Amino acid sequence: DGSVTYWNQRWYDYISSSPKQSLGHEWSQFLHPDDYQQTLTVWRHALETGEPYEIEYRLKEGNTGSYRWFLTRGSPVRDETGQIVKWFGTCTDIDDRKQAEQRLKESRENLRVLAETVPQLVWSTGPDGLTEDWNQRYADYFQATPEQLRGYGWRQFLHPEEYDHVRALRDRSLETGEPYEAEYRFREGKTGRYRWFLARALPVRDEAGQIVKWFGTATDIDDRKRAEQQLKESEENWRVLAETVPQLVMVTRPDGLHEYVNQRWRDYTGFTLEQTQSD
Repeated sequence: DGSVTYWNQRWYDYISSSPKQSLGHEWSQFLHPDDYQQTLTVWRHALETGEPYEIEYRLKEGNTGSYRWFLTRGSPVRDETGQIVKWFGTCTDIDDRKQAEQRLKESRENLRVLAETVPQLVWSTGPDGLTEDWNQRYADYFQATPEQLRGYGWRQFLHPEEYDHVRALRDRSLETGEPYEAEYRFREGKTGRYRWFLARALPVRDEAGQIVKWFGTATDIDDRKRAEQQLKESEENWRVLAETVPQLVMVTRPDGLHEYVNQRWRDYTGFTLEQTQSD
């Protein structure tokens, strides 16, 4: 009927209680309040059906008053007619495992929150480089289905001019295990236009040093690249202007030393640019 008739000494050492407080159905008083109802429900089901009993719950430690997680299992013993005459059970301390699982869960949750809040496209791959997971920003940018994004799907969004170069860099990184970094253009799903990104990836290794995963980010640097291009074009236009006007043109630093002179200036004086960079 589920009424306890025996506990070993380890049980009494743990709960710091007398047999009177543990026999029969009194043992349930040591359950954590949050686990009480579920534990009794599962135990009653086992008694009614004769199925093996298994559950994880917290038991209060007598000396400290703290709770530790246990994995509890029970199996019925039957007579020749198949009637249950006794149940034998064990409670195995799994608190360290449960605490580790909780820390891992919190770590993963923190990682997920971080991945969803940073202003980058975030992704992870297996050791073979096949994309396995990504953040919402990644999916929103490409406007693609999970099937299109998994594996090497990201390559279809690369600008054709960078495809071969980027693939070679990534393959080399996978072969050597070295961190990956590259600048390239990705096609935006909604508009079809390309934007520049700086992509970086680092490997995660196990205790043996084997790569088990890659984590990476792609940071939008399109504004910076366009500013660089505009500056380059501006400097080129200025240089063309300086070389075509009918004057001797020079640029000096704050200390007065020449930094640039046009060709007309050099032709007239006979000095090279290096010779003009002094008095």
